[in-house]
Amino acid sequence: MPLITLTTDFGDADGFVGVLKGVIAGICPGAGIIDLAHSIPAGDIVGAAYVLRNSYLYFPPGTIHFAVVDPGVGGVRRAVVMQAVEQFFVAPDNGLLAWVVREVEAAGEEICAWSLEDERFHLSPVSSTFHGRDIFAPAAAFLAQGVDPAELGPELKASLEPEGELSGGPVIDLLRSPGDPEDEGRIIHIDRFGNCVTTIVAAVLPGEVIGGEREGIFEVETAGGKQEVRGLLPSYDSVEAGEAVVVEGSGGLVEIAVSGGSAAGRLGLRRGDRVRFILC
Repeated sequence: MPLITLTTDFGDADGFVGVLKGVIAGICPGAGIIDLAHSIPAGDIVGAAYVLRNSYLYFPPGTIHFAVVDPGVGGVRRAVVMQAVEQFFVAPDNGLLAWVVREVEAAGEEICAWSLEDERFHLSPVSSTFHGRDIFAPAAAFLAQGVDPAELGPELKASLEPEGELSGGPVIDLLRSPGDPEDEGRIIHIDRFGNCVTTIVAAVLPGEVIGGEREGIFEVETAGGKQEVRGLLPSYDSVEAGEAVVVEGSGGLVEIAVSGGSAAGRLGLRRGDRVRFILC
């Protein structure tokens, strides 16, 4: 059974998600649908890119990822389908796919992309404000039906590099190469528990390897000042309740957390804050 995941900022109060599912069911009744997230803050491309980056590897080959957070709907941005790691991604070309593209490129895997321009695969008429319903949902459903993505529109140069035709949008690159221990990252996500996820891949952090972890005292510098925090430790409860800790999160990125509490609340951290980890 073909599988389609849905990631949007549509919420659950306006019927938008239900309409998407109705369109998909009308074209490909056998498709299975999994809701990844619909409470992305309105227009939050980076938040949606983060969810997609942390999710796609856990789905089987052939999965179609519908991801629409689209503040530029009706404007000049492209609607695209991308094929990579034996999966499809249907999204506006506004940076939402940027982290997936970087991950796939880093793994040396091939990426292909097409612009969703063939009107045979759109609903008619196409609303200028609801491309999720009229362009993206039909594209996902036709892919689930087995339509070749090349039929949906012309092929693009599937790269974020200057010669490519995919947009990086507001999504910044992850810091993934060991270098200066004072390399600066940013907080890109704060989860519902108040854990602050950074752009720094855990392998970059300096320090002595102890029991499979790099343990030390890090001076965490943010806009709110400097604070010494223990890390990189195996779990949130590696420190006493209420104490701050640096851990490797489930997505392989460095997190600042507080055992049994909210790091964002206690340390006054916000998404977008610059952060650096200096081994004391």
